[in-house]
Amino acid sequence: MLVLCREIFTAIYTAEGLTKILARGFILADFTFLRDAWNWLDFVVVTLASVLDVFPAIIFIIDVFILLLLTNCFYRSVAFLVSPLISAYYVCVTYIRTGLIANTCFLI
Repeated sequence: MLVLCREIFTAIYTAEGLTKILARGFILADFTFLRDAWNWLDFVVVTLASVLDVFPAIIFIIDVFILLLLTNCFYRSVAFLVSPLISAYYVCVTYIRTGLIANTCFLI
């Protein structure tokens, strides 16, 4: 069902883009298709959808790249959050093992 919806929307956007290109021109004159930023979005969406239909292996490559990017960001954020805790733990263990805090009393 998702594949059918994607193909329908790709066909609609392709027809819209071709109509605008035939009516206004592609890029050379004023008020042409690629002079409007919203048409850039339409052009990129239609181009990517067409390329992904022709080369489905690209979807797998993009998915793997996104997965690697997300896991890298996750590990960096976890390391950023955990590293101060690990540092504090090692400082406390070092003080305890060297006897720097032995025989000290803290009044609260």
